[in-house]
Amino acid sequence: MTHPFTIDDLWSARVPSQPAISPDGSRVVFALTTFDRDTDRAVTGLWSTTADGTTRLTAGPADSAPGFLPDGSVSFLRAAHVWRIPAHGGDPVQVTPADRFPLGVLSATFSPDGTRLALVTLGAVPDPTAPLVVNTAFHKADGVGRFGDLVLDLSVLDVGSGEVTVVVGGLPALDGVAWSPDGARIAYTTWHDDRWDTDFTGAVEVVDVAAPHTRTRVHTGFFGLGSALLFTPDGAKLVVTGRPDVAIGHTTLWLVDLDGGPARRLAPELDRNVLVGSGGAYPGALPRLAPDGRTLYFAIRDRGMSHLYSVDWATPGAPARHRYGTPTESVDGLAVSVHSGHLVVVRAAVDAFAEVLVLDPTGTEAHRTALATGPAPTGWEPRAFEISDGATVHGWLLRPCGTTGRTPLLLDIHGGPHNAWAPLADANFFYHHDLAARGWSVLLLDPRGSDGYGEEFYTGLVGGWGSADARDFLEPVAALVDEGLVDRAAVAVTGYSYGGYATCHLTSRHPGVFAAAVAGGVVTDLAGVSGSSDLAHYFSALEMGQGAATDLAALHAASPIARVHDVTAPTLVLHGLDDQRCPVNQAEQWFTGLREAQVITRLVLYPGASHLFVLTGPPSQRLDYRRRLLDWLKEHVR
Repeated sequence: MTHPFTIDDLWSARVPSQPAISPDGSRVVFALTTFDRDTDRAVTGLWSTTADGTTRLTAGPADSAPGFLPDGSVSFLRAAHVWRIPAHGGDPVQVTPADRFPLGVLSATFSPDGTRLALVTLGAVPDPTAPLVVNTAFHKADGVGRFGDLVLDLSVLDVGSGEVTVVVGGLPALDGVAWSPDGARIAYTTWHDDRWDTDFTGAVEVVDVAAPHTRTRVHTGFFGLGSALLFTPDGAKLVVTGRPDVAIGHTTLWLVDLDGGPARRLAPELDRNVLVGSGGAYPGALPRLAPDGRTLYFAIRDRGMSHLYSVDWATPGAPARHRYGTPTESVDGLAVSVHSGHLVVVRAAVDAFAEVLVLDPTGTEAHRTALATGPAPTGWEPRAFEISDGATVHGWLLRPCGTTGRTPLLLDIHGGPHNAWAPLADANFFYHHDLAARGWSVLLLDPRGSDGYGEEFYTGLVGGWGSADARDFLEPVAALVDEGLVDRAAVAVTGYSYGGYATCHLTSRHPGVFAAAVAGGVVTDLAGVSGSSDLAHYFSALEMGQGAATDLAALHAASPIARVHDVTAPTLVLHGLDDQRCPVNQAEQWFTGLREAQVITRLVLYPGASHLFVLTGPPSQRLDYRRRLLDWLKEHVR
């Protein structure tokens, strides 16, 4: 591949994820996603790799969550059911019975000896023709749709006999399922009480498998659902990811005593967010124990990159140790062999596509499986901008090769708002390099609210959307103009989700700065989105600041729609029709307001598309989004 990267190179991309490693560390299985032009879909199958080579294990089209069992076979999810296959290949066998679970399972966790499965399933099969009864604010989810009141069961399946036992039933949520080392108990997180949808307080519970429905609550007070639970080897404590207060801030590691003692924070000196790898745009890895039973591996984010750390959970006050990752590379996913102590991660870098990397217990590379089909893009320059109020905003600048003079500039704003840019080789963002090949510069900034710069910076946007962040964008752009790198009359802005909000806010509050705008997955009316998003009350009560849920005047004042008639930049609006995170009426409002203001505008709606369709939707829709972005800039920026 010798041509500059273009958006159409998505079709040749190969994206690894979800690595698993055999007990002896000799074999790795991972999911690999490719893109099929004929069927217009992403195809994910499982691949097996050793030091001798890499082979396909399953063909997909949607196999995921591989894991090694004690007998050396591999379990995985296919069509919402659990399957298993020999690690060297063969015919897969379905483990969960379809007649007992007609809708499949939501999650599955094998017991330590591999003989039983803890399954999270819907407690009742919904009637699609019946009225949708809603009693809580959480009654829909982006990418899933509307479901009314959710009822979940935790069941145990004996793999040999096929016997199923419901050990806990009728819960509104179930997450972080973990078996005790002796296989006698199961821990999980759920909501604290019937006000969970407005209070957001989670609880850690444990159930004795031999005594169903006799659950014990061992801790209450974590914000939301602890997304990762892990028993210590003695079975006396649990490692939990969460935070002890209901507030926007870092997720941290906690040690919870099952006998009721106070929870202890692990690695408190590490002012970084613990990332558990929630998928989509968020990297990270579930915490894992080394064979010594004391070393706990986990992932954090630093300046956009996800790094691997460890801590001795058994030693109070033990400091965190950096294990892997640099300012130019990031790790995603983690597995640890239970005997040899080898680790496997997916590594991505500024100048290399994602590859599967095996590390020995010291963190030294033992083996890698490179999966790229050609050279990776390069050229990102790290930048730091001093803001007028004393803050420092970090980012990356991509310049056209060989250019020294002024160029057009695209300011691209990330979502979240608590995400962060990582200038990695990523097929979803080939349009940056496509623009550079056309003579553009591209600026990626991590404004206040971004992850990887400490909790004070992370919370710096709470209650300050549109006010705390604007200078973090405008002043770096002005600095590049002053440096003679950017043409002041040829600056464009784009962004998705929170980035879509920022795009609309900047063009409405600062007309004349931007020659064109492309706003995707937008938020334009903060009061409206706080009542109609699948995040609903969470958004207005926490993200907008204390008391914002009832201060409609303040929400309106911070909304782009309040000043839509001041916009002058030609604006393209792109939105998914089935977006439950930022409902489509947000885009329609903005488009209508721009038409009324006689601003050049266009609205493009994608059928069946959820909020994350730009990352996980049909390839044709992803490419159409980026192609329209490029064409709009070409048409409206000199």
